[in-house]
Amino acid sequence: MRHGWIIAVLTALWTLRLGAELVSAAWNTVPAAPVYVGQPFELVLDVVTDADEEITDLVLDQGPQRVPEAQQVFREGIRRRTRFCWRECAKVSKLTAIPEARLTAQLTTVQTFGFMRSASSQVKQVRVPAFSYEVVPLPAAAKGASVGVFSLRLTADAPDFAAGDVVEVSAVAEAQVGELPETFAFGWQTSPRGRVYPWRIIKRTPRRIEARAWLVPEAAAGELTLRLSPMTVFDVRTRQISTVEAAPLKLRVKPLAEETEVSVAEVALGGSEGGKGLPLRFAPSAAAPVLGALGAPWRVIGRRRGWVCVESAAGSGWLPERNLKQEGAE
Repeated sequence: MRHGWIIAVLTALWTLRLGAELVSAAWNTVPAAPVYVGQPFELVLDVVTDADEEITDLVLDQGPQRVPEAQQVFREGIRRRTRFCWRECAKVSKLTAIPEARLTAQLTTVQTFGFMRSASSQVKQVRVPAFSYEVVPLPAAAKGASVGVFSLRLTADAPDFAAGDVVEVSAVAEAQVGELPETFAFGWQTSPRGRVYPWRIIKRTPRRIEARAWLVPEAAAGELTLRLSPMTVFDVRTRQISTVEAAPLKLRVKPLAEETEVSVAEVALGGSEGGKGLPLRFAPSAAAPVLGALGAPWRVIGRRRGWVCVESAAGSGWLPERNLKQEGAE
């Protein structure tokens, strides 16, 4: 009796499996065509099956001959839509036509009934309608612009500082759509007054670039506004030229405070050119990063609140004036 029940269940499952169906398949692009020269996009194939069927193998006789770079699954009632994605980016304008194709897919269904689990596969075929899309040139005014949707952000490690303090600023460029150009570099819309250290790239991917820089502003008490150089882009949402800007970074400048005398020990830096000597700092502050070690010959090129800026064989930097006098200056 029990065996008969098991056989009945298996028969029912197999009967359900005979109804497996490859419903339809169709091409499209994301975003929708037309797309532009230099604009990354995806050629997608949407394949609709019954809800419990997984596509475990796929063969096309027309279209891309490489394996899809991505796959997404969408549940839509009694149906499942599986989207296969091929990433594209055309360098020239063109019309691409994909003839009517035959899709052969292996459909696998896994069903559970109590303590029993059944998996079975079938091979099905479906016709894929012909499809074409166009890659069009950018407008003349967009020549040289980045293509996509982008954002810029500028932040600092602290909201306020004293004139002469070291401020660490961070910048992020991100592509929500498309990719950042390989030649992209951060810059200042107006160079901050004071000493500015070049941007250092911390992280770079095709869609995100992070960088940091040090600066030592020279400003009276009040407010200092920093602005990144904007990006000129071709926005694929509006299909127009636009300018992407980071929100201005406003920093509060505190009144100058008296700085106590600083004693500095010699430092030894790695490498044959590093040498040993008094540390040269990026700014007139004991908290500023060390750039190198004082080496002969050297000369004083600036002064600020008990500090001197020295140019030496190892480069230029700041050190306390009293320590320099111990080296025999003046």
